[in-house]
Amino acid sequence: MQFVLDLAWTLKVDPRGCFRRFFSKIKTADKPYQDVFNRELDRRCVQARMEGAMKELEEEERQKRVDPEGLDPLEVYESLPKVMQRSFDEKNIEMLQDVMDKLDPVEGW
Repeated sequence: MQFVLDLAWTLKVDPRGCFRRFFSKIKTADKPYQDVFNRELDRRCVQARMEGAMKELEEEERQKRVDPEGLDPLEVYESLPKVMQRSFDEKNIEMLQDVMDKLDPVEGW
């Protein structure tokens, strides 16, 4: 896509009109242009694969954490008010009880 945008910028035309020019240029391109195009294409393919693998790994890790009811403890923890998170982090039961006492039973957190 970047090559089409560069071509449009060079020709000072709308990028939507450059696709045919791009493909005709890439067919007859000199070796350096073709090499740059192939390197960029390879880099973007690798980047897309890496992003896909990372998302897949994150989902696998999330699935390992999820309990039988479908709750993710990390998501639950992150949804808590900061003061409640801190009481869990510090394992401070007194602080947690104070936070719970101050919660509005109707509004929650």
